Amino acid sequence: REPWRFGGVQTPTLALLADLEARIRTFVPEDFFKVALHLDTETGAALTLWHAPKERILDKAIAETIRQAAEAWTGPLALEQKDVRRAPPRLFSKDTLARRCAKRFGWDPQRTAGLAQELYDQGYLSYPRTESEYLPEGQIDDASAVIGAVTGVLTDVAGLFSTTSKPVIRRGSRGHYVKDPGEHHAIVPLRKVPQRDRLAAEQFRLWELVAKAYLAAHLPDGIDARTSLTAEVTTALGMKRFLASGSVVRAPGWRAVYGIEAETEVDVVPGKTKREPEATLARLPPVRDGEVSRATAAEIATAVTEPPRRITRGELPVVMGRLIDQVEDPVAKRALENPVNPNEPKGLGTAATRDTILPKLVKSRYIALGAGKDPAIEVTDVGVAFIQAVRRVFPAYGDPVGRALFEAELAEIGRAPGRAEAERRARTFRQRTRVRLDELIGAITNADAIELDPSSIPPRQGDDRPPTPAMVAFAVSLAERKGLRLPRGCKSSISVCRTFLDGHAGPRAAQAGSITDSGAERTPSEAMV
Repeated sequence: REPWRFGGVQTPTLALLADLEARIRTFVPEDFFKVALHLDTETGAALTLWHAPKERILDKAIAETIRQAAEAWTGPLALEQKDVRRAPPRLFSKDTLARRCAKRFGWDPQRTAGLAQELYDQGYLSYPRTESEYLPEGQIDDASAVIGAVTGVLTDVAGLFSTTSKPVIRRGSRGHYVKDPGEHHAIVPLRKVPQRDRLAAEQFRLWELVAKAYLAAHLPDGIDARTSLTAEVTTALGMKRFLASGSVVRAPGWRAVYGIEAETEVDVVPGKTKREPEATLARLPPVRDGEVSRATAAEIATAVTEPPRRITRGELPVVMGRLIDQVEDPVAKRALENPVNPNEPKGLGTAATRDTILPKLVKSRYIALGAGKDPAIEVTDVGVAFIQAVRRVFPAYGDPVGRALFEAELAEIGRAPGRAEAERRARTFRQRTRVRLDELIGAITNADAIELDPSSIPPRQGDDRPPTPAMVAFAVSLAERKGLRLPRGCKSSISVCRTFLDGHAGPRAAQAGSITDSGAERTPSEAMV
């Protein structure tokens, strides 16, 4: 027997994951169609351009109409060349640092938090439990000194900074320095720097990651030379555009800090379907604007829609903090906006505690982790059943948006302009909380018990020892007597076997050595009585 574990933050977080799980489980893949146009230019270059519709083509007949028109196309190519500036990424908050370390090193968020705390305690990093990705404008004058200290350790990138030029300073929400970054600013290195041989390997890797992000933030933008070729094809459905593009680095800028590991990728929004990539080549052959070209062939490529991506262990804290990215309802999105700091919308939990939620959900067997460096999160049948029951009994408790607004209301007490207003807000908050709590207690008191097939309960992760021979023997005998079927893994996993015995013979059944084969009841001892 095990309790159903509730939590003011963990239950709405599980609800968020369960909603994604439902979308994944009910997802039905569909074919969609892409049209490729192969052509030769008058100067002898061979190219492939792809039809670039705003929406995917789900009807093959439409794709065939476009293909036939493209196959007979002859006309000029439109050439566009422009420089694209690549600004450096934002600095790290606690949650974004956890995501990056999970992706790069395979660390779970609590491991990253522990290492960051150790570096903070030693004076090598700023306060690590922060929501912010910005620095206060008051620290602009410190940048040169910090950069000098950091490049004294990371000597391979010291040449990127001239002793005569000032570091690049980017202000505002699109940059790195703002007037008010919040209670604690982004995680950055300090003037005190470590010696490489004095830190544990993982500690130095984390410090180096944060330090390079700081250096990159003070270097010029990267510049890419982007070339696009477009063919306009007239079809029975109207004018259709075919496109190919290429990009080369004109100036690496901040990316020189990372060398071949330049962090040019954009972190995708967790829990969303991956976007269709553009038809991009590393380099296009030389073509003149308006150069006449002729189709040599056109073909249809069939692709399949994909379900939403699962949220990973390292992404979960970011998802909780940026709940607004997971919400489709425009009314809910507006409610989650933070007028005080638009870059920190209302979310679940705080930066200091979000990394503690996943271990609780795993322990309760509401979720399971997949394989890989940064494992994906899957909601188990237990987790699904629990959320269904919560929403049936007391829907507000399983509402992530409602919880985020509840926490934001609490935070507003501390932002009151004076003591009297703070006390008024606190009284209102207490009254609403009391009503909510009474409603919850009443709902649970009158609720039916949640019934769940014990065989659907997954084993505890990390508890894969084999059961004892006595446990297996009793499980087999119990199954025969009751006409039950042993669940898969009952003879190889102690967790599965224990769950089966607990569900069908009581929690003490695993001590099979004290029970006779016939299952006959015995007289209790004097101590038991």
